[in-house]
This record gives sequence, C-alpha cells and structure tokens, in this order.
Amino acid sequence: MNFLTPLYALAALAIAVPILFHLVRKRPKDLQTFSSLMFLEPAAPRLTQQSRIDNWLLLALRAAAIALLAIAFTRPYWKANSQTEVLVLGMRRIFLLDCSASMRRDGMMDQAKARIKALVEQSKILDTLSVYAFDKTLRPLLSLEMAETALPSQRQQLAIASLKNAKPTWNMTDLGSSLVQAADWLQAESEMTEVGNAASNEIVVVTDLQKGMKLEALANYSWPANTRVRVERIEPRMPGNAYAALLSVASIAETESLSQDSNQVRVRVVNSLNSQVDDLQLSWRNENDALIGIESRNSIPKGSSAVVTLAAPSADPIYLQLSGDQVDFDNKHYLATQQPSSCSVLLVESKLRENETSLGYFVNQIPLSTPARTVVVETREPDDRAEWPSPTQTPWIIAASELTERDLMGLSTYLEQGGHLLWVMDESLSNDVVSVADKYEQALSRLADVSLEIEEANPKNYSMFERIDFRHPVFADLADSRFNDFTKIKFWSHRKLAIEENSRLQILASFDDGSPAFLAKEKGKGTLWVLAAGWQPSQSQLALSSKFVPIISSLFRIAAGDVRDTETYVVGDEVTWTDEERIVDPLGNDLEGEADAIDETRFKRFRLREPGIYQRSRDSKMVQKFAVNMEQSESLVDHADVDCLERLGVNMADLSSPERKAQKLGQLQAIELEAQQGWWRWLVIGVLGVTGTESIVCIMRSRNR
Repeated sequence: MNFLTPLYALAALAIAVPILFHLVRKRPKDLQTFSSLMFLEPAAPRLTQQSRIDNWLLLALRAAAIALLAIAFTRPYWKANSQTEVLVLGMRRIFLLDCSASMRRDGMMDQAKARIKALVEQSKILDTLSVYAFDKTLRPLLSLEMAETALPSQRQQLAIASLKNAKPTWNMTDLGSSLVQAADWLQAESEMTEVGNAASNEIVVVTDLQKGMKLEALANYSWPANTRVRVERIEPRMPGNAYAALLSVASIAETESLSQDSNQVRVRVVNSLNSQVDDLQLSWRNENDALIGIESRNSIPKGSSAVVTLAAPSADPIYLQLSGDQVDFDNKHYLATQQPSSCSVLLVESKLRENETSLGYFVNQIPLSTPARTVVVETREPDDRAEWPSPTQTPWIIAASELTERDLMGLSTYLEQGGHLLWVMDESLSNDVVSVADKYEQALSRLADVSLEIEEANPKNYSMFERIDFRHPVFADLADSRFNDFTKIKFWSHRKLAIEENSRLQILASFDDGSPAFLAKEKGKGTLWVLAAGWQPSQSQLALSSKFVPIISSLFRIAAGDVRDTETYVVGDEVTWTDEERIVDPLGNDLEGEADAIDETRFKRFRLREPGIYQRSRDSKMVQKFAVNMEQSESLVDHADVDCLERLGVNMADLSSPERKAQKLGQLQAIELEAQQGWWRWLVIGVLGVTGTESIVCIMRSRNR
C-alpha cells in the first residue's frame, strides 16, 4: 500500500490521549462525605503504579477510530498500472518538420533531421510515430494511418527513413494551420479509440520558429486538452539576416513612372538585429548573373532599415542582388521587365446605334488596358466585306444580334482558329416572330453546331439571374459573399432558349424562369459565349451594375490571357492557363498543371513552387514574362517567443528535466490511482462504524451500573 499524503499518519499519535484517560485512576463509585474534609480541595486524578486499564474494549474502539481517521487523511492506494502509465507507453506522437524557405539556411535542415532522429530513438516501443513536413501546407512523410498499422518494432525505423527525402521548399511558414490540422487528426484518432482526456497525444514541432511564421489559424481554434505541443527550436549557424524589397515595381522600361525627376528605383533594405554585417551592396543582374550598371554600397546598422535610391539599369535585369549578407537564401529579388503588349477587342454592331442602345458604348467605359498591355476597342459594321482579324491580334470579339450570313461564316472560322466570341442576343423578338427567331436559330446552328428553339420570354415585371456558377473563371471574382448578390440586376426582357441535352452547351447562369441566361461552348480552338439578353438600359440593368466590369474583364482575361503585374506572384500562388498556352519555368521546363474540375479540356492550374522568371507563350510566341518571388515574411528570421503559442491557447508540453518530469509523472499516476480506488471513503465509513459501536458500548455500561 502507498500513501498520497503520508505525513497525515502522524495524527495516529493521538491514540495516546484515550490511553492516558484510561490509565488515570478515577474516584470510587460510592462516595461518603465527611464534615472534616469538606473544606479541603479534591486532588486531581493521577497515574500511579497501581493504575490499570479497566475497559480494554472501549480503549480499542477509541484508538481504532483515531487510527482509521489518520489513515484516511493519508489517502492510501494500491500500486497498479494507471491509465496515465498506459498512455505514456503507447503515446501518439506527430513530428512536424519545418520545410519552409527559412530552413534553407546553412545546416538548418540537417540539424532538424538529426533532432527528430534523436527524439524518435528516445521514444518507447509502443509509441505511434508519424512524420509530416510543413510550410504553407502540411504533407505526410510517414502518415498517421501508416504509423498506426505498422508493427511496434518497425515504427522507429520507418520514422527515421521517412526523413531521407525531406527538403526545404520556397514556401512561407504557416505553423498555425499545420498545428490545427495535426491536432484534428489526433483528436479523431482519440475519439475512435475512446481514449479519455488524459494527455495521450503529442505534437513535436522542429522549426527555426522565426518571426514571419503565420499563426492566425490558432486564433479561433479550441485546442484539445489531450494534445500537447513540444517545440524543438533549431539554432542557425549564422544568426541574423538582411533583405531588400522594391518599393517601385512598375516596368523598368517605363522609368518615367518610377521617378519624375530621374531614372531611379526605390529599394527598402532591412538589416536584422542579430545580423553580423553592416555594409551591404545592391546591384542589378542579368540571366547570366553579370552585373548591370554600377553596384550601390550602403551602410545599414544592425536592427534598422533604410530606403535606398538605386539607379534603374540600362538593360533589362532579371533580379536585384543583395550582397554582403552572409545568409543568402533570400538575397535575390526577381523582376520581369517587358514592353507593354498590345491587342484589340472588336465590336460587331451598327455604328448608327445611339449610345444607350450600343453594346460598345458601355464596353469602352471599362479600363481593359494595364501597364503590361494596351487594349484598343474597335468597331466593325455587320456584313463588312473586310477580312476578319487573327485571334492572336484580336483575341476577343463582341457581336450584337445584327450578324449576317457573311458574318457567321467569318466568325465560325475565327472560332476554329482559337478566337473568343461573345454573342449578345440583344434584339427582342418583334411581331415578325418567325424571322427573328429563325435568325437566332440559324446563328447558333452555324456558330455552336446545335439546334434549339428560341422564343421571347414574357416576365411579369422583370427577370433576374439565378443558379450562377461561381466556380467558373467568368464569375470567380464575384464568388465572395460580399459581391455575389445579383438580385439588384433586373432584366426587362430576354430570350428563352430550349436546349437539347446533348448540345454540350455549358450553362453558367440562368434566369429565374429556368431558361439559360449565359452559356459557353468550345468550337475548334476557341470558345463561343452567348448572353440571352442585352446589357443596354433598354434591355436590363446589367451595364449599370457593379457586376458588369468584373464580368467583362474576366471574359477578356480568359480570351487574351491573364497578364498580371509582375510583382504580384509569390511562391505558393496559383497560375491558370488554357490548352492553347504553355508556361515555362525558370529552368526551361513546361509546367504540368492539374486539369480544372470545371472544364477539364480548357483550364489548367498550377501552384508555383520556385522563384524566378516564368514565361507564358501562345502559338510559340511569348505572351508574357512574370516574376515569382519568395514570401517576404520568410526573411524575418529572428526568433519568435514560444510563449506566443501558449497565449493562443495551445497546450504546451512540460520541458523540464527528466528527473523532474519523472517525479511529476509519478505524482500524476498516484493522484489518478488514489482517485480511482477511493479507499479513504471506506476508511471514513469505518470511523463512523467504530464510533457508533463505541457509543453503544458506553450506553450499555451506564445501564448496568
């Protein structure tokens, strides 16, 4: 038997009190008072050699009550395997290996692997050991499911072997999301095995714990009580860091936009508090790493930053180089410089239309041009005998309902060659219903190779959009709940299309009467888009709504290619392209993207993994260069305070000495066993029974006198 509070056993010494009372000689039972003694004080009872115990039963009962009460306060328990011991023997442990860009510093990854290997070897044979790599996302090296199914004798070997191919990436560090995901997995496993709330799970994070890590995911997360986090921080061989960031990121070719006074670019240089250097140099470099222009030398004290004015290069640079910093993983800032490209958008409609009835009037109000691309909107009369433009120079054509047979033939060829055509059915079916309906049906038969019936819808007051496919790139920019309300856009009239099931027309939006409102279909290398109503005020409120600009801009980007500003891409961003395009990475390899779930034959997506200069081309001609850089937060390599995790509610593991942890664990086991067994309750019941028996004996003795 063991005792949780053994010092309370000293209370058993109180047994001496009833023994003394029993030994003290008492007065005779029959007293006779003498007058000669009435003025004398009675003598106090005292022990003598003739003192003896008259009633052994009462003494035994009273001593037993005191002894049982003292033992109850010592909280006795029998030694056994507690639940805490069992869980320690079979703990679930997930190792999170930081593979973010900041771990590219010299020796960091080797140290991290060695640390995990040592911790794995210290684990008990029944521990379930899984290993995951994390940066912006969490990915398994040895998944929890595989670790659960492996034999206990193989788990350590599998965990160590899984570290072999782990390498640092160029991604940012999102520790918060990784911890939340790992905790959810452990919690799910605990619920499946019906383990209680004891600390049975542990997440071991091996990281440099740099200040730029993201922890936002932990802010609103309720951390499970049975999961502890242990942080193993890796110390760099060379502390500190310096980095540079462009403050003016327009095209270097347009130097006037960078500075009105001179040909200059502003660069912010930051030198960390633990940096080992003060003298830093900035220079432009080309694709052969050769210096362009003159190197700029600057003195940046430790723990400070400065804005440096740098001369713009005379030739197109590939990157901005920071020299003098001994930590060089983030010393290149890539820059894609190129002259703005140009293309046109063609509107096919009568030039005699008034502004309020013209499609082109509203399109001309949309700023389709960007610093990287100039867009010219041109107008062509229906039935014009001029040649149709090439999709390369004019990637997008908007056509009104006035198309003739000659136009349909030219536009059909344009679609086959890879062009994009938006046909707006903005003419209501007049009294001569047959002629207008036949014209529409003939156009769709020619352009989309489908046969369908068209009639004029007759809404009671107006119609609205419904069942909009916000997953499609046309409406993706409006998918957020702040922007996806289309109820304020009213259509006074629209055409009602009856589509056959095998038409292969993709419905992107419908009217509230169920008829298609916006459709798309591929033809050859191009795409036909059909809007079953006009956007002019006489037809609808679409052109006057806030949704018109993003919809038209999205259609143009799909047709002409998404040319973004060169400095907006960071590693981890997603880039999208079509089958007509190819994207080449900095090493000259084609990106192999995953097919879009919406339209597997048209759009591909790829998450950028490497910094550098990428090239987008179409028909073997370069369309755009774009730069991809590392997330700037990875350059903030100074140590963060590990207490920030605890402040966010994370249950941190005890990192005290092994002796102290063993002592603490023993105390926890003792408390658990004593609480489970509850012997003190039975001892208190025994005390009550003994005192009750003692009372009964006393009453019986008093009656027998």
